[in-house]
Amino acid sequence: MEVAQAQATQFSEQFLKMIPSLFSSLETFVEGTLAVSLTILWVLLLALYLARPYIIRTLQKFSLRVGADLWWLIYVGLRDLILAAVFVLGLLYFLPDVLGMLPLPVTGPLAEALLFAVLVIKLTRDADDDPGAFSLVSTLLAAGTILYLAPFVLAAKLGGFAGTRFDWLVTTVSPVSSSTVSGLALACWGAATLAAIILGIVAVTYTLRLTRPYEPES
Repeated sequence: MEVAQAQATQFSEQFLKMIPSLFSSLETFVEGTLAVSLTILWVLLLALYLARPYIIRTLQKFSLRVGADLWWLIYVGLRDLILAAVFVLGLLYFLPDVLGMLPLPVTGPLAEALLFAVLVIKLTRDADDDPGAFSLVSTLLAAGTILYLAPFVLAAKLGGFAGTRFDWLVTTVSPVSSSTVSGLALACWGAATLAAIILGIVAVTYTLRLTRPYEPES
């Protein structure tokens, strides 16, 4: 009886010691999965924005206004839903501790900052009716897609074929042996954080001006 109790106590102690490592492994798995999923979502988001001329040409083929409106609502809803998903998932790159845990794209924070700029433009201007705003949004999305995909593909996927020449494009490779995050990753993170703060101030200021109560002239 005593032997069984001792074994049960030992098992419970070992299990309790394993819990932190299990949670750490689960956290690493989830964050790595999100980083890989963002590559697909970035490409899909850019493709949906560039498909706008095709969608407009397709609208002209509908004989019923209801069908055209439904087609446009589905397109806009799917496009903006993916935009919001990429932005929310990309907030992962604003966590400094994550940059040292996984080999993430070193310019990921900058891509997220460009996406934040896209949201601010959509807030302040109508990117669907204003050709200039649409061109600016498409350019920012293309730049963000390149900033995210290029390091991920060159370093994380082609690293085994191209040697170590692209290792500096991921966050976990540091020239300083005592650091787990590269200086370039920290610089990109700092620049992206500063840009996000500025864009956030602009968005809040614009929103407050729109929601300011109307004061009739005396």
